[in-house]
Amino acid sequence: MTVDVPYELKESIKNGKLVIFTGAGISMKEGLPSWKDIVLKVLSEKKGYIEKASSYASALKDGILSPLEVLDKIEGEKKHIFDVFEGALSKKSGHSEFIRNLSRLTSRFITTNFDSLIEDNIPRLRKITKDSPHNLNKIDAEDSYVIKIHGDIQAVDNCVIFSSQYKSLYSDDSLAVFQIKKIFSQHTVLFLGFSFSDPYVRELFDYISGLQEGLGPKHHIITTEKLDLAFLKNIVIQDYSQLDECIELLVNSSVEKSSELGSKFCARPANIIKEDGSDIPPSIDEWVGREEEITTLGHPFKVYFITGIGGQGKSVLAAYYLERMKESSHYKILDWRDFKEEDHKFQNKIISLIMVAKGESDTESEYVGLDDEALINIFFRSLGDTPAIFVLDNIDSYIDLEKFVPLHGIGLLYRQAIERNHKSKFIFTCRPFVKIAEPNFFQFSLGGFEEKDVVSYFRISNVNIKNKDIPEYASKAFALTQGHPLWISLIAAQGKRGRRELDDFLNSISKGDISNDSLSSIMSEKILGKIWSSLNEKQRIVLRSLAESVQSLTTDNYYEIVSSELNYNQFTKALGVVKNLGLTVWKAGGEYVELHPLVKEFIKTKYPRSERAKFIHLFIDYYGKVVLVLKERLSSKLSFKDFCNWTNKIELHSNAKEHQEALLAMREIHSAIKAAGYIEEYLRIANILEFGQTASRRRHRCSGFLSFNIN
Repeated sequence: MTVDVPYELKESIKNGKLVIFTGAGISMKEGLPSWKDIVLKVLSEKKGYIEKASSYASALKDGILSPLEVLDKIEGEKKHIFDVFEGALSKKSGHSEFIRNLSRLTSRFITTNFDSLIEDNIPRLRKITKDSPHNLNKIDAEDSYVIKIHGDIQAVDNCVIFSSQYKSLYSDDSLAVFQIKKIFSQHTVLFLGFSFSDPYVRELFDYISGLQEGLGPKHHIITTEKLDLAFLKNIVIQDYSQLDECIELLVNSSVEKSSELGSKFCARPANIIKEDGSDIPPSIDEWVGREEEITTLGHPFKVYFITGIGGQGKSVLAAYYLERMKESSHYKILDWRDFKEEDHKFQNKIISLIMVAKGESDTESEYVGLDDEALINIFFRSLGDTPAIFVLDNIDSYIDLEKFVPLHGIGLLYRQAIERNHKSKFIFTCRPFVKIAEPNFFQFSLGGFEEKDVVSYFRISNVNIKNKDIPEYASKAFALTQGHPLWISLIAAQGKRGRRELDDFLNSISKGDISNDSLSSIMSEKILGKIWSSLNEKQRIVLRSLAESVQSLTTDNYYEIVSSELNYNQFTKALGVVKNLGLTVWKAGGEYVELHPLVKEFIKTKYPRSERAKFIHLFIDYYGKVVLVLKERLSSKLSFKDFCNWTNKIELHSNAKEHQEALLAMREIHSAIKAAGYIEEYLRIANILEFGQTASRRRHRCSGFLSFNIN
């Protein structure tokens, strides 16, 4: 069997972004009755209660009436109809190898079917029905679920059986439909078992086509007939006997290595908690040196600070130690939170840590609105004696630059971590050296690599140079950079291109006088400037786009954002090149990517804001599409993640100096976000709007900002 599997579909499977949407054909394939069979059974078994039952049965068999049309005509006999549906579909489904094979593709399902075929064969799934607001609200935090959008046979009276129920479901502003819209805007959906002869299918697809316009990725359907629907890509098979073979092909194709980006990244360890792209540690592909630091991190200090100038490997050291601790059964929690050198981040982070400590994912609303001290107390009570390692990365904006001690929420957390009895370690990273000296505290001030470490790094980086010549080139790189890890990694990446290219690169960056005081800034300009000049336009488009992102996103997200500039092959090829040049930071698991802060700063300062606006607007348009979906239900009930689509959009407008647009978006959400209790995020955005900068170096009081207030 030959099937051309779309590359985007394979990537969605590998990246955990696939949702499978099943229709009646899947249940029929596994031996369950069709709607026509069930309606004929109603007309046969309940004919004594149904007027004209025999006539309706004949019309249904001859194709004069559809099952749905018959049901609408006998809707008055609901009790008898429900009895037959229950009897036909409520039995526990038997073993289905096909359904279990689908679980190798994803653990996220939506179905219009009432039966329990999916959940019986994939027991780990959370069953969510259209009538359960509690479970529907938790979909964003769930990795494994089956949404029964038309109901579950165990509550047959709530199943969508009649036309009036269907119209009610899709015309009302229901939470179920709202969540389906979000899924379609954020995931790739694969439709299986749908036919336009099935009840509601044509209406369902028309509805999806309407809500999908301009939102999210393209979706896919495996079908025997090519469907002309704008939101769907067809995977055509000759007949449904080939469906099992087609699914097996998808399973096999999803585990192939990507020829464009390569795959050095192993699956993300289960015991590292994931909140969003920023809160995932960087992936470590090569490691040399820092033996003393790694050994010291194993000592029984409660709190560590890793400090040093940009590019010295503070985050990498913390991530490497966290990775090493996966091998230990001692620590039950390994957690990473990135503050991005921004203030007004603490409360969302500490609430996330509380949920990690408690082992829960749906208690956020309990803690929203509490002050820092109360949240920290709850966190330590929840943590108890559980051995854990918490990394709080890039906390620069919480350092007092006069006294050089941690401030505000981070300061309170630091003090409690030192004074309380617990079995955990807290690792903080920032650029400023902190002036602290007390028991249970240790600080590293990172410098450059030693020369022997640079030689080792060149050897493991697969530079395209004879082994005997590596020490000579490593020594030159060390002398130029004083062992600065980021610059060393970028020079070594040039070595992969060959000796001639590396010679040219080293000669170019060594021209001119460089004083120790200005080494970092001058080398940044020389090294990154030389690399930039070697890039083609497509590679620059990728980097300039990543430079304007206000959060860490997946490669699929980035492709969607730049798809107006590059097609998929151009994007993946360009991203692969800049990855090999060492310009990107890939997160553990290989799904999320961002730029190193120094690379991001270089690109953003290279262009005036007027020339950056085009790339900023790619992101504004992206968040704007999501906001369009969320706007229908804008209220204090939205989650923090939902509100972030607005606040990211506001931040981007501010970055583009579009103050009027930013203010309009702020006015749109200010009542709802304050009522929800996300005051800190409100203050963060208010701070950006008032002071016109993304990363404030000091905390500002923003109450009474313009016409808004926090009371």
